[in-house]
Amino acid sequence: MSPRRLAALALALVLPAAALAQSPAEIDRRVEEILGRMTLEEKIGQLHLGSNGPGFSADQVRRGLAGGLMNFNDAPDVARVQALARESRLGIPLLIGLDVL
Repeated sequence: MSPRRLAALALALVLPAAALAQSPAEIDRRVEEILGRMTLEEKIGQLHLGSNGPGFSADQVRRGLAGGLMNFNDAPDVARVQALARESRLGIPLLIGLDVL
């Protein structure tokens, strides 16, 4: 899979649910629009997977330099970091995951 298609897939996963009702061509157009507006720093930042705990930077999320976070397992904490992501220049939501067995 090409890097551009992989980026499109990743962005499609985090687009609002309303985007799911759009045609594939419309989703591709929106993804291309977002990628075109992103700085190189923001694109690299979207590859960053941070974790709750020491070293976590709310400012990094607010600046759009985090694509996902691990180990935020409390709903208010998840809501707080998603609100920070919405404050970023492009408002791209985070992927949130847990490292569990």
